[in-house]
Amino acid sequence: CIADAVGRRTAPGGYGAAAVFGGLASGGTTLLKAFQDAAGVFTDETTAANDGTANDINLLRASPVVGDAYYFGGSAPFGDLQLTMGTNGAGTWTITWEVWTGAAWTAVAINSDAISNFRGGIGNKTLTYEMPATWVQNAVNSSTAYWLRARLSAFTSMSIRPLGDTALFRRYMDVPATAATALDVAGV
Repeated sequence: CIADAVGRRTAPGGYGAAAVFGGLASGGTTLLKAFQDAAGVFTDETTAANDGTANDINLLRASPVVGDAYYFGGSAPFGDLQLTMGTNGAGTWTITWEVWTGAAWTAVAINSDAISNFRGGIGNKTLTYEMPATWVQNAVNSSTAYWLRARLSAFTSMSIRPLGDTALFRRYMDVPATAATALDVAGV
């Protein structure tokens, strides 16, 4: 996918000829819901993900185990996750980014990952990925949304727990080829 200065990008996989993102002037839209999943015990972190308070997003629990996850939920499919990291994690682990396809959690194809397993440094970090051909809403902890799941798929050690300040997403909308061409002609 290629994006220009206003966020137009081609969107393979069933999202039309082009997609345009919308959001807040700060570059994103607040999450509908956010949950930490520690071995099936869910903690609602929606307020923490949306409020900007330093180090209040618990991306991994203090003693993580493979299978733990963090869920970022939106009201519509989204192609970028913007995470402000307050504390950079240190250790050896792997995060697999997944969406629900209606039948199973499926890994997304990553375009760029400045979040880097929650070890990409402090400050604003962005994860971009290919929009999947099928991404459907499902219920996680009784909340229905389009979920992007950060699943701990491998773990060896952690000396510093990663913590975030804010999480935002950019929402992508279908734009027919004729409308995308009109936007290009209009210089939008």
